[in-house]
Order: sequence, then C-alpha cells, then structure tokens
Amino acid sequence: MADYIKSNDYMLYLPNERLKTFKSWPLGFDCNCTPDKLAAAGFFHCPTEDEPDAVRCFFCMKELDGWEPNDDPW
Repeated sequence: MADYIKSNDYMLYLPNERLKTFKSWPLGFDCNCTPDKLAAAGFFHCPTEDEPDAVRCFFCMKELDGWEPNDDPW
C-alpha cells in the first residue's frame, strides 16, 4: 500500500487522482465495475501480486477485492 499513498495522499480525495491509480486494472472496461465508476465511488486501485483487483476507500481505507464483472461499486 505504501506505493500508492505517499506524502500527497490527500490528493486521493479527488476522483481524477483516484482514477490515475487504475492503470493496471485487470477487469475489462466493458464490465460494470469500471475504473471510472470505482474512482467516483471513492476507491483507488492498490493491487498486489495475489489480489490484482484490490481497491481501497480513500476515506476509511477499507480494502475490497474479488470484483466480478457485474459488481456495482456503489
């Protein structure tokens, strides 16, 4: 997680900054849980080797993974 939150972690309050973290999002852009929707819902991408689809809420830092194409981030 340290790779994703640096001294400018306050920037993750901005949806466009959260969206920038989804460069390696493993699910297709034709699914329901797109990077745009995830970032708008307050998540940033924090993948690991074991969990390439892991995201965190910028506010509470709750981590979620195991996303399915039909999952709704809201």
